[in-house]
Amino acid sequence: MQAVILAGGKGTRFGEATKKIPKPMIKIGNKPIIWHIIKYLSSQGIKQFIVCTGYKEKIIRKYFSSIKENWNIKCVYTGLNTLTGKRIGMISKYIKKDYFLMTYGDGVSNVNLKKLIKTHIKMKKLATVTAVSPIPRFGALKISGNLVNKFAEKPNDTKNLINGGFFILDRKIFDFLDLQ
Repeated sequence: MQAVILAGGKGTRFGEATKKIPKPMIKIGNKPIIWHIIKYLSSQGIKQFIVCTGYKEKIIRKYFSSIKENWNIKCVYTGLNTLTGKRIGMISKYIKKDYFLMTYGDGVSNVNLKKLIKTHIKMKKLATVTAVSPIPRFGALKISGNLVNKFAEKPNDTKNLINGGFFILDRKIFDFLDLQ
């Protein structure tokens, strides 16, 4: 299976950290985030990687040309201000199978990829996305008649799920992308 990693954004929410390096190159320990992502994906059987680059792409390209791991990585420059759909469309010629994994260059996870792929195949959909509960940021109050009757410190909320950042996409997705 192939994995497409979106690594072209500017990473502006990281402030100073991304003025000199692209977001996927920020280190966790002594390795860039993108190394951890590829390490995990390769441990799950994925061996071919297409990295969609943009902002400071030469840093990413140089890094992958110097690593010792036995990974098949192709860096494809997909533009500086390109939106996600267009980035994906620009790498269509490199996708060889009926479906592929797509993720972001800043999302480290322990997603069960075998289960995700199995669900995608079973449901016969164009796209399958992971959904996760967001990390709670605030305590929650239950109020009745102007009185607090319950307080929960940062409760997990499984009602409001967010994009977990790991997708299985059918190659037919390219038929729906506007590449203009």
